Amino acid sequence: MKAVGILEDQLPEHWQNLETKKSWDQWKKWLQDAGLSIPLVPKTKIVPSEKINYQLFLSLCEDSLDNHPEWLKKLTTPRWLHEQNIIVLPTNFSSESSQNSLREQVFQLSSDLKKLQQQVIHLESRTNANAQAILSAQTTAGKASSLTPAGNLKKAAIPKHQHLEKELAAHQLSTTNQLVASLSKNEPPHAKQTSLEESSLKKLSDIYLSFNDWCEQFAQNGMNLQEFTTSAIQTNSKRRISFQQFGHRMERKVDNKKLFRATLQKFADMYANGFYPKAVSKQKSSGESPKEKEIPTPQHHLPEVSSRDTFSSEPFQPPSQEMYKKFNDWLGWLREQGIDPHQFISESSTPKVLAEQSNRKISFIQFCRRVERFLDDVEGFRNAIQAE
Repeated sequence: MKAVGILEDQLPEHWQNLETKKSWDQWKKWLQDAGLSIPLVPKTKIVPSEKINYQLFLSLCEDSLDNHPEWLKKLTTPRWLHEQNIIVLPTNFSSESSQNSLREQVFQLSSDLKKLQQQVIHLESRTNANAQAILSAQTTAGKASSLTPAGNLKKAAIPKHQHLEKELAAHQLSTTNQLVASLSKNEPPHAKQTSLEESSLKKLSDIYLSFNDWCEQFAQNGMNLQEFTTSAIQTNSKRRISFQQFGHRMERKVDNKKLFRATLQKFADMYANGFYPKAVSKQKSSGESPKEKEIPTPQHHLPEVSSRDTFSSEPFQPPSQEMYKKFNDWLGWLREQGIDPHQFISESSTPKVLAEQSNRKISFIQFCRRVERFLDDVEGFRNAIQAE
């Protein structure tokens, strides 16, 4: 690995370790030393000894600061926090290097552009060759007409070649229009949608399919996801999930996560302008899965016990605000409702993060805030725990 790569891999963890965390009392003393003399009352119950980051502290005391706009302005200014030696990281701070991902996308776009340029050159070459052949045919026909009486052959040949010229011009214009449209959409020039698909295109993020149907859509586009793992990827669930949820669940199964992410991004790029599910293979209607026929899967299939798929598909109902449980009890309760926070951690699963030895009871809102600190897909988790 290059030196820059080694540095990029270590920078996210380095900054996360530097994030300022204090207990509630320590945060209060820090504000008092900075000149704020008003009493701060947390919105919910807290653990006095627990170390929390700045965002959580600010959310707990923001009600007390409503009548002090000058302090709200200071406390929400990154430069002022930096002057106070407070290191604050954004909640969506990713452990992946976004620069590397951007470089890969730029490289892929550059490669696609080169292919399109080659196709344009090839098309231009064919057009010139056809035009030259027509001109040559016209010249030959002109010479032959001088040998026929009254120019009968000439009269018959000229309209014929004029017709060929019109057809060639129409074909060239149609092909050029398709090529320009493909270039503007960043698609291959021969990529076409049926009239039904064109009228039903939606954003990829708005499509919900079952886990197995998502796998089938990848297969229809020549992407065999089974190649990324030696275990079975098929599930017994028919619950519909989003493309983002599918990516997170599939990533837990694969061995080469980096290569899988590249394939996932390739699929997303293919449908950047709209998505319409491709027709399922006829084998599927007869009860035989194309995946099972092409690729042998292990005889002992283990379903996703950590996924909401194995539970009831009833809408999630948040508990009442008066209900308090221990952290571990909330974790078990949430799994019983069909939601496992581990499914929103895209890197390695860390059981210690989602387990707590404290016997103190907390509300469901407090439990969710603590869990969110360790999730990669916070937005997906929030959507899952919202009442439908």
